[in-house]
Amino acid sequence: MAGPGLILHFLVDDVSGSAAVCVSGDSRDAVEAAVELVKSQIPFSTFGDLLNAVDAAADSMDTARALIRAGIGAPGDFDEGLFSRVRSLLFGTDPVLQEAAIWAVSYAPWPEFRAALQEFLSASSNERLVLTARQVLEGFEQEEIPEA
Repeated sequence: MAGPGLILHFLVDDVSGSAAVCVSGDSRDAVEAAVELVKSQIPFSTFGDLLNAVDAAADSMDTARALIRAGIGAPGDFDEGLFSRVRSLLFGTDPVLQEAAIWAVSYAPWPEFRAALQEFLSASSNERLVLTARQVLEGFEQEEIPEA
C-alpha cells in the first residue's frame, strides 16, 4: 500500500531482468499523481520508447531483450505496433528471436496473439519453442483469454 486506496508494485522480471513499477488504485487522480512522482524519481521508458528500442537494437540478443521489455510494458489493449513486431519475429528464422516473441506474448495476452501462436505451433519443428508456445497458450486458457 502506498496510501489509502493506492497500491504501488515494484517488480523485476526473471526472464528479462527488467524492472517495472505498476500503480493502481481507487482514484484516477491519486494514481496519476503517484505515477508522476515515480517518473520524477526514476528513469522510465514509455511504450513508444520500448517499441523504438526493438527497431533500433543492434543484434539478436538486444532485439530479444527489447521485445520482451516491450511485452512487459504493453498496454492492456491491443496495439498493432507490438503485434506486428512480435509476429514478424515469431515467423522469422532466428530461434532466439522466436523465443523472445513467445515470451513477449506471455506479457501481453491479447486475444489476437492466440491465432498467431496456434499458427506457429503448426509451422514450427523446434520442440523447445513449440513447448514454450504451448505453455503460453495454456496460460491464455487459464486466464480465459478469448479468441480474437
